[in-house]
Amino acid sequence: MPVVTVTAPALAGPDLAAALGELAGEIATALELQASDIYVTALTSAASVIGTEPVPALPVVLLHGGRRARSAMEAARDAAAEVVARRWDCPPDRVWAQWILSDDEP
Repeated sequence: MPVVTVTAPALAGPDLAAALGELAGEIATALELQASDIYVTALTSAASVIGTEPVPALPVVLLHGGRRARSAMEAARDAAAEVVARRWDCPPDRVWAQWILSDDEP
């Protein structure tokens, strides 16, 4: 089961639930799974800096899962970044999204 963590500025409760549900659905589609196969959680960014300068918080999406076809992992990552960019009203190139292997394979 892929586990997805979104760290981003706060969204209102109903908006957050809808965003996370859409995120699960889009990742599942990319991986040929069901949305119920994807666990998604969100954390609110308290503060962000670059060096010592405060900056607006930007979304970070980490997808934790086992090794899959590279194209599937990239499709899931890209789908996650697109949903988060739209839902958090952030330029797509300002969303950090990464697939992290949860196994010990090289």
